[in-house]
Amino acid sequence: MGQHAHQEKLPRKVTGRFVLVCLVGFFAIVGGVNAVLVKAALSTFGGVEVDSSYRAGLVYDREIKAAHAQEALHWRVAGKVSSAKGITVIEVSALDADGQPLKGLELNVTLAHPTDRRHDHRVDVQED
Repeated sequence: MGQHAHQEKLPRKVTGRFVLVCLVGFFAIVGGVNAVLVKAALSTFGGVEVDSSYRAGLVYDREIKAAHAQEALHWRVAGKVSSAKGITVIEVSALDADGQPLKGLELNVTLAHPTDRRHDHRVDVQED
């Protein structure tokens, strides 16, 4: 056996250039993945749903008081959704404590998407 058989493999030298390339490559990969994730997050969610938590809390308190006042009237409100020939019909019946239909009410109806207000729809209501 000659000299070549006894030669040991020398460890690879770590140079400054090699460290720089690894460092730049690592941060380029991390930055690229972050950019993809940020783009995906911003394109799928419209943002904060509540502009002011304080105001939302005040509105919530008013809603509770309004619900109690409504309950004291003993109105019965029921809704029904039906679809035929590509048209969706939402029927709402409102009866007073005596079972008579309520007339002349002004309704503001919004079909609210649970997570993204960009998909909310305002609905025009007609009394029938």
